[in-house]
Amino acid sequence: MSINATSGLISGNVTAAPGTYQSTVFATANGQTSSVAFKRIILLPNLGTGQIAREWWTELAGVSVASLTSNAAYPANPKERDLIGSFETPSNWDDNMG
Repeated sequence: MSINATSGLISGNVTAAPGTYQSTVFATANGQTSSVAFKRIILLPNLGTGQIAREWWTELAGVSVASLTSNAAYPANPKERDLIGSFETPSNWDDNMG
């Protein structure tokens, strides 16, 4: 990762494993140093182009989106992950999943 000294934009390829990371950026000018801390959440590694990352969570209690987003495993720990070449996925293969 790198930071643009003019705009402050942080960019680059993500090489970290999925998870939540605490980051601190330090800037020094005219003998004074300032810092800012922030969390960055890596949901998926950099997968490149040509495929779509598909993740799913099973054994959810409920049928709403909130049943998924309030689950302790969401978003960092899906039951499974795979790569697909189109937006088509299997149908009728599980209940209580997101």
